[in-house]
Amino acid sequence: MPTTDVGESGFMHYVSSQIDPTLDWSVVDWLLRTTKLPVLVKGVMRGDDADEAVRRGVQGIIVSNHGGRQLDSAPATIEALPEVVRAVRGRVPKAYFQLKAYEIPWASTWEHSRADFEASQLDQQSKTFIKKKTTSSNGMQAHG
Repeated sequence: MPTTDVGESGFMHYVSSQIDPTLDWSVVDWLLRTTKLPVLVKGVMRGDDADEAVRRGVQGIIVSNHGGRQLDSAPATIEALPEVVRAVRGRVPKAYFQLKAYEIPWASTWEHSRADFEASQLDQQSKTFIKKKTTSSNGMQAHG
């Protein structure tokens, strides 16, 4: 598989080897012609990509950084959401976004907790309603 030239960095060479640079919008066009199933594009993090996906006829967009929490320079999904919503300008009839973040305890005495963030009902004016619910392993809930 061809890779992007990343110089001498072994880590960056590995990362770039995991990405297929031959994938482009023609693959989405082919998929839309080939199947009668709904086509969703995952990994959209920019408004121009969201606009292109809708223009080409996809039925949905999944705003995702594909687990970018492992890369400290990757933007958070929730940060990309407003730009994507503005770009589609109501051309996607209903949007639903859910981000689940799991806290890994730093010490065995810390409780493993779960945080669910939901942003739903992104209307045509790009208003975002965010509900945050945090539940710890002891069953206590905090809403904010």
